[in-house]
Amino acid sequence: MSVRPLIAAVLAIAFFLSCTNQRKLSLDLRDPDPRWARIDSLSDIGQYATALELTDTILHASQAAADWRTEFRAWMYRSRFQQNTGVERKEILQAMEYRANSSDIPLSQLLHSVLAESWWNYYQQDRWTILERTNTSSNLEDPNTWTQRQFMEKVIGEYRLSLEPADSLKRIPVGELGNLLVYETSYLKSEDWEREKSSAQALRPTLFDLLANRALEVFTNSETRIAEPSWRFKLDDPRSFALFEDFAYTPFSHRDSTAWEFQALRLYQQLEKLHLSDTKPDALVDVTLARLAYVREHSTFANKDSIHLHTLEVLRSRLPKNDCWSEV
Repeated sequence: MSVRPLIAAVLAIAFFLSCTNQRKLSLDLRDPDPRWARIDSLSDIGQYATALELTDTILHASQAAADWRTEFRAWMYRSRFQQNTGVERKEILQAMEYRANSSDIPLSQLLHSVLAESWWNYYQQDRWTILERTNTSSNLEDPNTWTQRQFMEKVIGEYRLSLEPADSLKRIPVGELGNLLVYETSYLKSEDWEREKSSAQALRPTLFDLLANRALEVFTNSETRIAEPSWRFKLDDPRSFALFEDFAYTPFSHRDSTAWEFQALRLYQQLEKLHLSDTKPDALVDVTLARLAYVREHSTFANKDSIHLHTLEVLRSRLPKNDCWSEV
């Protein structure tokens, strides 16, 4: 591991559904299935309806064959083409949610993670309209009437579902996702690509790592505080700067389980606990540095800079003098 192209090279599942823009699909070029090439060609010339029909054919075939990797890819393609052909967002998400609730691990968790991100994008696109709504005007069945809190609860709920059962997800190597994984280092020459791929997987070694870090991208977003009460969870406990077991086993609690900073801290705990006994410290150091930076940015301590520096010095002293040591 070098100092760190890995921050730019960490894994990301090829999630394509976005309610805020029309992103071009960019699957791993090593995918041997020629059916997607034909569908991509149709998409490039704007024949979305035909592309959707072919995608649905692949979707049904993959379900019959219990091929969850191809089925997941088909759901991502299908969602994009449905948007392009005028299907309402809530219909797209409801269909995906139905499948997420009826499928097995790991397809269910992957779809729930996509749903969480999609509802978050839905909120971001319409947030100024949403913020004007009152609790009395909402309809639980109609997201067009939801308040901000209802959107936040939906996002949190989907991310939680994406991370359960945690013990099973922690036993699935991230490499099991195969061509669903996209690496930012894919532009490298083949001899370098395999090395960087291996290094990237060292930072996200399990499916739980990957999905938890996707959840943290939202849980650490400061915009989520907008509708939180004055008694919201605050990072005012010095144990949030602790290291190793002292942090991982601290019993943090809060009256509002939907508090974003609380959710983030609990996820950091789970990730660090997962990697405490790893032979190589790469994943543990990566998540610890991310957590310390987050706590430093959002904590209410007057002397948080000095506490952060001291913690980093202690962390560095516990590491062998390799790339992890250099990164700290």
